[in-house]
Amino acid sequence: MLDDEKLMDVLPMLRLEYMRAKAKHPHFPGDPARALAIVSEELLELARAVNDGEPRKRVREEAAHVAVTAIRFLEEVSE
Repeated sequence: MLDDEKLMDVLPMLRLEYMRAKAKHPHFPGDPARALAIVSEELLELARAVNDGEPRKRVREEAAHVAVTAIRFLEEVSE
């Protein structure tokens, strides 16, 4: 599978996760330190899932959480 095809397979999942996250947590901090704490928390959950040998489906879910919080970081922590 080409890299673009892989990306196109992942984007719908990220879009759904993004919409879910925005509905559950409509306010994301604009302060970089607070926003980083949220991204870091999600990254730690991904690390736990990998280190604990969770099924790939669960690991992918946690990776999606990391990606979405990073996107929200970029949106809210403006220049």
